Order: sequence, then C-alpha cells, then structure tokens
Amino acid sequence: MIGTEKSMEFAVRIDAKFAGQGYEYMVIPGRKYDKIVRVPDSGFGRSVYAFVDRETGDLLKADSWKKPATGVRYTGEELLTRAVDEADPYGSFLYNR
Repeated sequence: MIGTEKSMEFAVRIDAKFAGQGYEYMVIPGRKYDKIVRVPDSGFGRSVYAFVDRETGDLLKADSWKKPATGVRYTGEELLTRAVDEADPYGSFLYNR
C-alpha cells in the first residue's frame, strides 16, 4: 500500500534526522494504520511517535498505543517533506496549534 511505503521512508528519514540521540524509529504495520514507534537504545520503554494511514499516507498524532487522535496533522503529500522538516524527537510537532 501507498501508506506503508511512505511509513517506512518516513521512519528512515526521522531516524537519520535524530541519529545519535539515543533512539531508533521503526514501523509496526497494522490493518488500517502503520505505527511509528520510538525505541530507546536500551530497548526498554518504547512509545508511539505517530500513526500513518495505510491508504492515504496521512500522518496522525497518537492518542494511545492502539489508536491515533482524530484529525490529520500532515497529508500524504507532506509526509516526506514538510512533516520531516518540522519533526522533533518527541512528536510535539503533531499537536494542533
């Protein structure tokens, strides 16, 4: 699916952007959404960084480990450009302002 390819590329770009900060970003595929997970180098205490819609490639903020918050934060067209540029290591760029 379109979203899964974009999810993988997004995780690679985020991982490269924040290299050396003690975290790795990986994708856990789901039925409707791919989960972008932030894993500490220690391997303990992983957290959801964001969700990517598998059909559209839209980026959504995490509401919990299992589901995204309502409202698209970045469209599929912005995922690999603007979203990566504005991203921070903690996901605060996903809050509505």
